Formats: sequence, C-alpha cells, structure tokens
Amino acid sequence: MTRGRMVTQLRKYSIIDVQAAKEVAMVWLEQAQLQNAVTFGLPEVDDRYHVWRVPLLNQTGQERIGEVVIDARTSLILENKSTAPGTLEARLLGRKVESAPSAPRARDTYALSALRNTVIQGDSEAILSDLPAGSVDLIFTSPPYYNARPEYTDYVTYEEYLLKIRKIMQQAHRVLAEGRFFVMNVSPVLIRQDDPMATVNQEETFGPLLTVMTVPDAAAAIEAANSTRSQTRPPCFTSQAPGRRT
Repeated sequence: MTRGRMVTQLRKYSIIDVQAAKEVAMVWLEQAQLQNAVTFGLPEVDDRYHVWRVPLLNQTGQERIGEVVIDARTSLILENKSTAPGTLEARLLGRKVESAPSAPRARDTYALSALRNTVIQGDSEAILSDLPAGSVDLIFTSPPYYNARPEYTDYVTYEEYLLKIRKIMQQAHRVLAEGRFFVMNVSPVLIRQDDPMATVNQEETFGPLLTVMTVPDAAAAIEAANSTRSQTRPPCFTSQAPGRRT
C-alpha cells in the first residue's frame, strides 16, 4: 500500500481486492461445473504483469491443483495461463494428466475458417465475444483515435480508451486462428503537459503519444524538447507565435 491506497487502486485495476478476484474465479469454476469440488487459496496480485493469480485447492484435501489467472485491468480470465478444466478434473480424480498429441500439419498450410462472409454492425468487444475461438483468419482494426478529432468523444479519459482497446485485443486473440494475423491502425495521441494523463507515456501507449506544451519562447521550447523524459520530441508552441511549431 502507498499512503493508504492499495497498488490495485493506484494502477486503476478493474479487480481491486481479493474478494473481487474470487468472485471472477467462481464464475469460471461454475462454467466448468467444478464449483462444488474446488475452493480457493489466497489470491495474489502481480502488478508487474497486471494479473491476479487465484490458487485452486482440492476442497477435500486442500492441496493445490491449479490456478486461475485474471487480467487485473479487464477482469477477463486468461485461459492460456489458467489451469485447464480438464486438468483440474483429472487431478481431482487422481488420474494421470496426459498432454494431448499435436495434430500433424503440413508446412505452410492452414485450415480455412468455416465462418461465412458477414457484415456485422455493433460494438467490437460484444461481437467478438460471440464468435467461436480460432475462427477468424485476419483482423484489421482502425479504432477511434481518442482525441485526434473533435468528434472522437466516446471516452472521457485516455485510460478508459486503453481499457477498451485491451478488451478488444484479448477477444481478437481468442478468435484468431493459429498462425494468422492481427493488424491495428493507430494515430498519435495529443495530451497537454498539464493534463495528469500525460504521465501515461511513462508506462505504455498504443501508438505515438505527443505532449502539447506551452512555453514562453524558442529557447524554452528547445530545452523542453531536449529534456523530455520519454526521449521524444514533443510539439512545442511559443506564446509569441501560438500557431507555429518550433
């Protein structure tokens, strides 16, 4: 904790505490019909990878049989990092867990998607969640550019925008067939230096982040450009020539 605030609050995670992590994990267990055989250990947040790890215990013997990994920012289960339901069931029953043999595949050949060509209008996150896993051959997305145009006002903050993009990318990863392609077209994001969200460039961005700074003269503009922490050259404007970039 930092000055009375938890790291999950400082990071602005969707999953704030242990109880919330258990509730998400319980929904996953119920879908796998294992809620009556499995209980939880103490969930831990890993803010390096932005995930919650929820230990899964055999309800009878209390030995650990796996874990559920949750994206702390989106609250989505990371299936590829969590213990598979089939593996949990085998461990509960004392059966040997055998890895499934990989199907032989000729080099440079891929199975074509069985989905019909369809035009769907709606929210990308909701639509992708309805598609079967591994069913799409190519994803090309050009999301709204946050504040690059006045009409792009769907998101109040840049963090809210990034959260939406993360959720869409996770669903895109789920529906994309192995060996296929994901392309995202992005634009620079403009954030004023006095905006608290300008600090987002210290951690992560989707696309270039340009900080708009107000400076008194050309000398101050040059100094600001040379000393920026992100090692980029931000657009700088002087009070003497407010419409010109130095």
